[in-house]
Amino acid sequence: MTSSPQRALTSLDNAMREAIRQSRLAYEYYPNSYTYGSLNACLAALNALNAIRSRIEDEFNPR
Repeated sequence: MTSSPQRALTSLDNAMREAIRQSRLAYEYYPNSYTYGSLNACLAALNALNAIRSRIEDEFNPR
């Protein structure tokens, strides 16, 4: 069974991936600085989320 924080992180991760998918589609069909900026912001947020997830996993699963 997964913990509540882990479920929350998974939910956030799924939401970020959907936002990235939508931003990529927007940039593909209407490339401009706004859609490019939106895609970059989503990717940066996903990277930050992955860093947080890694820190939490390291804290709860020491090697």
